[in-house]
Amino acid sequence: MQILKAHNIFILTSLFLFISHCFVFADNHINSIFSKEKFSINIQAGKVYNFNNANVHYFKNGVSCGTFSKGSGSGLIFNLALNYPLNDFIHISLGASYIDRSSRLSFDTNYLFRNYNDEIKTAQFETTLEADLHYFEIQPDARLSLITTPNLGLRCILGVRIFSPLKNHFVQREAIVNTTDAFFVDKNGNRSSSRLVAEGEIGNISKIGIGSIIGLHNSLKLSESLTWTQQISFDYNFTPVAHNLDWRQGSINFMTGLAYRFNKIEPKVEIPDTTQEQEIIPEEIVQTVVPPNLTLKSGKFDGEVRTGDEFLATAPLVNAVFFDKNKATLPKNLRFNKLNKEDYFKIEPTEQYYYILPRVVEILKENPQANVTLEGATAGTSFEEGGLTLAKNRAENIKEKLIELGANKDKIQIKTSMTPRFPSNSRHIEGIEENQRVDIILHNAYFQEYTSFIQFAELVGKAGYYARIINSEDPGNIYSMQADSSCKVPNDGKIYEYFFNVNKRLEKEKLVVDEIVLATPEITKVILDTIDLSSIPHRIIDTDYSKFKAIIRFTYNSSQLSEENKQLLQQLIQKLPENCTIQILGSADALGGDAVNRKLSDRRSKVTRDYINELAGNKFNIETGINTEKFDENTPVGRFLNRCIIIRILR
Repeated sequence: MQILKAHNIFILTSLFLFISHCFVFADNHINSIFSKEKFSINIQAGKVYNFNNANVHYFKNGVSCGTFSKGSGSGLIFNLALNYPLNDFIHISLGASYIDRSSRLSFDTNYLFRNYNDEIKTAQFETTLEADLHYFEIQPDARLSLITTPNLGLRCILGVRIFSPLKNHFVQREAIVNTTDAFFVDKNGNRSSSRLVAEGEIGNISKIGIGSIIGLHNSLKLSESLTWTQQISFDYNFTPVAHNLDWRQGSINFMTGLAYRFNKIEPKVEIPDTTQEQEIIPEEIVQTVVPPNLTLKSGKFDGEVRTGDEFLATAPLVNAVFFDKNKATLPKNLRFNKLNKEDYFKIEPTEQYYYILPRVVEILKENPQANVTLEGATAGTSFEEGGLTLAKNRAENIKEKLIELGANKDKIQIKTSMTPRFPSNSRHIEGIEENQRVDIILHNAYFQEYTSFIQFAELVGKAGYYARIINSEDPGNIYSMQADSSCKVPNDGKIYEYFFNVNKRLEKEKLVVDEIVLATPEITKVILDTIDLSSIPHRIIDTDYSKFKAIIRFTYNSSQLSEENKQLLQQLIQKLPENCTIQILGSADALGGDAVNRKLSDRRSKVTRDYINELAGNKFNIETGINTEKFDENTPVGRFLNRCIIIRILR
C-alpha cells in the first residue's frame, strides 16, 4: 500500500471527523458549557516540538556538502484567538500566533585519512544546520464539540494556517565526532575538531505560506465568564521553508491559557396572570415527518491473493549531462541520493535521468574493473564562446561531483572536443541545446541490468455490500474508494446487494481497508470495510509478461545497434519462452521531417528484428511497427529517449 503523505492524512482524517460529527450530535445539549456563550477571547501559551521533512543539499547563502533530510527542535508559542459559536456544536475561531519553529538538521559522513603513524583510519563528520525560524501565523478554524457538560467542553479543531517568517537565520557547522587523529586547520594554522561552514539568512525564504492544523481543545469552567483551556494539536506546512527547497515543517503543540466569555443576556420571562380569563386555543394537529434513513453493511468478499513472478526491464538511462548555454555549473535538477534496486524497474526514464551521477558511482563500486570517460563538449564556436575551456570545465565539475559521491578519482578520465562525438543536428535549436553536454562513457560495465523476474502479489476479486434508502426524495449512490467506482441505489426502501471489482497490488499488508460511502442529497453514511488477507485463498500463477516494456536507445540519426544494446538483446532472448510473440516498435525524435523519421523508426525496428532472428532463428514470432507514444520532446532527455526501439511481449 502506498504510504500517504502528512497533508493527505490530515485531509482524510478531517473529512472522517466532520462526517462522524454530523451523526453523533443529533441530540439537544441545552445545558452545555457553551449554550449561553455569545463569543469569547482566548489567550494561550505553550511548547511546540518541531519536526522536518526535507531533501535539502543546497540553498542560497548555504554550502552544499550533503543532504539534510530530517531534524527536530522545540520552542515557544503564544496565541490570541476570538471564538464565535454558530450553534452549541460548531464554533468558528480566528487566531493569531507567534511560534518558534527552530530546528537542528544533521547528517553523518565518513572519510578515510592517513594519520601520523601512516595508518588508514576513518573519520566521522557530522554536518549540522541550525535553523532559527520564527513565524507570525493567522489561524481560521472550526471547532466541533465532542463532549459537553455544564462545566466541561471538549472540542476537535480543524483549520488552516497562513504564516509569514519573522526571523530566518541559519548556522551551518561541521564537526569530527569519533577520532582525535583528524582535525580542521584554518588559514592561520589553528587546529580544531569543528568549524563554521556558513551562516546568515536562508535565501529565497517563502514570504507567505499555508498549512493545516488538527487537534483537541478542552475548556474547564472557573466562573460564569472565565474558563481554563488546554490544547494539544498537530500542524503541517504545505508551503516549503524556501521557494527552491524541498523542506517542509510540522509540529506537535501543547498550550494552556484562559478564555474570557461574553454570555448572552437571557430575556425576562413574564408570568401570566391566571386570574384573567384566557382564550381557549384549539389543539393543532401536528403531522410527524420521518427523516431519511440509510442502511449500509459489508457482505462477502469472493476472491484470492495471486502470487508469482513478473518479467520486467530496467528503465534506460540517458548517459549525458546537459548544460545551459555558456555555463559549466551542474544543472539544478540533478539528484545526488541513490535509488533502490527495485526502483530501476518501476521509475519513469525521464525521472531516473536526474539520478545519473549516483548511478555511475554505484556501477563503478559494483564493477572493480570498470572505469569511466567524461567527454566534455560544446555546441561549437558559432553558438558558445568558451571553446575547449568551457568543455573541460563542464567535465571537471562532473568529475568533482563523482569523487564527492564516492568514486575513485583514478577511474575517471576526461576528454574534450568542440562538439560531441555523436552531435545532434545544429540546424535546429533543439540540436544546439543537446550538444551543450558531457557524455558519460562506461568501460567494462553497462548502465542497464535490463531484464529480471520480480516477485509480486495482488488481491483480485469482488467485494459485496448491502444498501437501503428509506424516506428519501431522491435515489443515492454507493461508492468504493478501492475500486474507484459507484452504483445507483433506488430510494424504494428495499435492500440491494452491490459488487465492486478489486484489483490491488500488495506490498507487506496483512489487511486491506476500503472506504464505502452511501449518499443521498440529504444524508451520507460511511463504513470502513477490512479484508483480512490471511483468510483469503492464495494461488501461485504463471509468470506475467504483460507489463514488460524494454527501451533500447540509439544515437542521433542512427539505426546501428551498439555493443551494449546487443548484450541486452542477448540477455532478453535467453529468458523468453519459445513461440512467444515479440513486438518491436521503432521510434525517432521530432527533429527532421515526418517522412525521414518514419523511415528511421522503421529501420531501427527491423534491424533489431534481424539481430534477434540471427541469434534465435525461428524461436519467436516477431512483429515490427512504429511507436506513437513519445516522451516530452521539449527537453533534451525526452528527445534522447525517443531515439529508440520499444519491445513488448505479446502472448
